[in-house]
Amino acid sequence: MAGWLPRPGRVRALLIGTTDGPGSLPQISGDLAAVRRALTDPRSGIAEASQVRTLPAPTAGSVLAAVRSARRRPRLDLLLLYFSGHGHLDPVDQSLRLGMADSACRPDRPDSFGLSYDVLAAALRRTGAAQVVVVLDCCYSGRALHDTERRENCAVLASVQANRETPQDHGKALSPYTEVLVEQLGLPPNGQHTSGVDVALLHERIAGRFKFRLLPVGDTDREPTRAEVEALSEDDRRAHSWSPQYSHTGSAVILSRPGGEPPPRRARVRLPAPVRAASRATADRLASAAARCRPLLPGLRTATRLGVVLTLLAGGLAWWSHGGDDPYPCPLPLQLRVLASTESRAAVAAAADGFEGSPLNHRRLAPGDRTPAQCRRITLSVYAAPADLTRSAFAAAADWADGARPGPGTATAGCDDPAPAASPVPAVSPAAGEAAPGEAAPGPAAAGRGCLVPLRDVGPQPDLWIPDSSAELAEVQTRPPALDGLVLTSLGPLALTPLVLGLPPQVAADLSAAGVRPRGSSWEAILAALQRLPAPVQLLRPNPATSATGLLQTVGLYLGYQGTLGRQVTLPDAEARRLEKGFAVPGRSSGDARQLLCELASQAGKQDQLAVLVTEQALSRLDAGAPDVTGCAGRPSAAPGPGLARYYPAGAPVLDHPMVTVSWPGARDGAERLAAAGLFRDWLLAPDGGGRAWTDQGFELPAPVDGATGPGPAGPDTAQITTALAGYAQARLPGRVLFLLDVSGSTADNGKLAASVAALDRALRVLGPQDSYGLWTFPAAGTAGSGHDEPVPLGSTDPVAGGRALSRAVALPLSAQLYEAVGQGLDALREGAGRQPQLLVVITDGDIRRADDPQGQDAASALLRSAALGRPEIPVVVAALPAAGCRSTLDDLAAFSGGRCLAGADGLGSQLAGLVAAVGSGGTG
Repeated sequence: MAGWLPRPGRVRALLIGTTDGPGSLPQISGDLAAVRRALTDPRSGIAEASQVRTLPAPTAGSVLAAVRSARRRPRLDLLLLYFSGHGHLDPVDQSLRLGMADSACRPDRPDSFGLSYDVLAAALRRTGAAQVVVVLDCCYSGRALHDTERRENCAVLASVQANRETPQDHGKALSPYTEVLVEQLGLPPNGQHTSGVDVALLHERIAGRFKFRLLPVGDTDREPTRAEVEALSEDDRRAHSWSPQYSHTGSAVILSRPGGEPPPRRARVRLPAPVRAASRATADRLASAAARCRPLLPGLRTATRLGVVLTLLAGGLAWWSHGGDDPYPCPLPLQLRVLASTESRAAVAAAADGFEGSPLNHRRLAPGDRTPAQCRRITLSVYAAPADLTRSAFAAAADWADGARPGPGTATAGCDDPAPAASPVPAVSPAAGEAAPGEAAPGPAAAGRGCLVPLRDVGPQPDLWIPDSSAELAEVQTRPPALDGLVLTSLGPLALTPLVLGLPPQVAADLSAAGVRPRGSSWEAILAALQRLPAPVQLLRPNPATSATGLLQTVGLYLGYQGTLGRQVTLPDAEARRLEKGFAVPGRSSGDARQLLCELASQAGKQDQLAVLVTEQALSRLDAGAPDVTGCAGRPSAAPGPGLARYYPAGAPVLDHPMVTVSWPGARDGAERLAAAGLFRDWLLAPDGGGRAWTDQGFELPAPVDGATGPGPAGPDTAQITTALAGYAQARLPGRVLFLLDVSGSTADNGKLAASVAALDRALRVLGPQDSYGLWTFPAAGTAGSGHDEPVPLGSTDPVAGGRALSRAVALPLSAQLYEAVGQGLDALREGAGRQPQLLVVITDGDIRRADDPQGQDAASALLRSAALGRPEIPVVVAALPAAGCRSTLDDLAAFSGGRCLAGADGLGSQLAGLVAAVGSGGTG
């Protein structure tokens, strides 16, 4: 979405870095100077030299004082803070601290590690600047991204992921990230960013430059050489990828102007012509009156002069309060927050980009709108969340409104519990993973992370919600009101896509020969024909709990089995059990349609045996080789797609993507926001406007009725959905999952334990009420590193227990014996094994023992034999955190068991949720 240019005189930049002393780095001085030159460059800069302040010897007090000085009137359009230096982890809660000139890094004094970023972020919020941009070039800088969830109109650019250190480029004048940053600030814009290089485009360019760069491997602080990169395995390359981070809310501010545009300068103090003319006319009239009255009032001339002065002063103050003779007179546009689904976000974002630069965005929102005609009225911020989390967030709308308290969810333990007491065990040295005498213990990994927090788990309060189906809206509206005054109103469908069955070409040919037509055939006829084929065909469907596509496919199967969508289950019980048993494939992701097709595209050599229940639009994306559905996380893409034939079962519902306005109680600009939503809707439905973004993504536009969009195709109502899900729950075998959490000393380093807890919390939410699970931690407390503890014994169906256990997880000063713990987990699952699908999930940063350790070798060999030969076969999903990586034993363990190895912590929660969803019977988020 195109950005906006801050007005001259309303920009401040604060550049921070220790150039001398114990906290300095060789490149900091050059970094500060280079960023200053980029911001004040006469050709592309957005600030004057007087508006940029550099702190070369910062302390926490001096930085906060400099930030406080930015609280001024009129308020700033842009406050930019840049930091280059050391990033440290707080020894208590592992939060980000910025190294200052006086940082001593004493473990018994957290404040000695530098300025807390949370404290700095709070000070930035209090400045009242219209847009705050924070650029951090330091280790662990990705941890700052959570700040954008706490306020609007805030952007954070971070040089590296939250759990990684930034490499040093010895011998160069600038750090690697800042070198690319200033280079991209000096390049002209492109595409739709005609007004300049905004913060979103800047990050996109920076990320592109780091796409093939890696973080240090082994005992070094530098980037690997080309030869070293080529010697690494593909898994190691993924585990050490260098991925600069970015997050923002609100409209994207321009940080670099296009070439040739006049440089912004503070406006010259000169009254506008209308004010000058009015002042002269007033003076003339007063002077004429004074001449006529001179015999009576000899002193009127003095009063006349005083009146003129007062008139000029009042006019000047009125003009100055509105920004002076401003060459950029446009006020900040109204920001609309648009919540989309993960499957439709690309189309919504593309349409939003086009709308912001369209003539429609210059229409007045109200009769009293005095915004100049050349100004944009609206800016759109598009974000996405899984369907289950979105529904749960609306169910916790009161917590969404205040943004503080965690709301109810499936895993709600710890929400109302007091913070657990600090562990009495000594803390862990991040460097060695050994106990450090005399140091305080680390606190809980993530107190309260077992709760749904709408602001954290979904995003800011939406003004517009575009779900995949009106059925999702109906489900939210039938629940008891979660917040008095909250109103959700559907403005009708935006784009349609029918549900389809994608079949391999040969299978489709066999069905056609058997008389089963691609259109109009019932599920009964299609499934019977598939059963008669000589080779079995595996059906794949997204999970109904986490995907609207999966939900409506389930409704179509259960209520429309005979070709007409009814109100009772028509799918025979035996057929339902057979289908659900086939859908539950442990080790294969099914969180949503995108993940499902991503899985399909990666199954080389097996695609002629796999069929998918998705949407027509999703198959179009697959056939086009779109990267969002042809490449799974951490695995190469396959393009073009496999070219599946499309069957349209009779009675199958249609996804209609309604636009829903969300009116929050107490909003002072509610009418203006509704008018803005109407403008955006008009654009989305225009075939030559936003409608093109939908059709380019494979959707169909709804047919107009009397010049307006008519209602979408009749979809299932809430009663039909409830009936179908009841049949689904009855047919589905409950899943059985064991989670193993590594709490060894090394997980306290770089926030690995907190990342593990967050990922497991997300995975717990996709389990259904019939599913059972267990949560073990290893190593066991009070041992030499062996054994495990069982905070939640295997077989529990209590969702609260898992959340409570996660909120209390702490790292222990012990080394992990990973292989023995996983072997014990497999034995426990096999002891109580029945017919239900089972899965073992382990999150670890690896076994502490060296590769040539005989004991470790024996334990690894025994584990691999158990995984490959033990019965029943139990897939093992290994989430290998940084430093472990999917290599050797861990990769073999996943492969031999039919599971998966996930490298790195980025996106781990959604990946685990998709894999667990394939086994579970469906949670609600």
